[in-house]
Amino acid sequence: MGRLVEYASQKGWAVTKAVSEIGPGVNGVRPKLLRLLSDLGERHRRRTSRSALAFRL
Repeated sequence: MGRLVEYASQKGWAVTKAVSEIGPGVNGVRPKLLRLLSDLGERHRRRTSRSALAFRL
């Protein structure tokens, strides 16, 4: 994750929160990702996964 924070810093972006989640993500159960998307107000969740059924909200 350090490289991502460094990249953001080089671009002039402020990193206010970093989230990591350990798990395969095969079944789409990713509570930290869902919480992060909710915090961001993400409206296009279908673009965050290859599977159309990955996010059942």
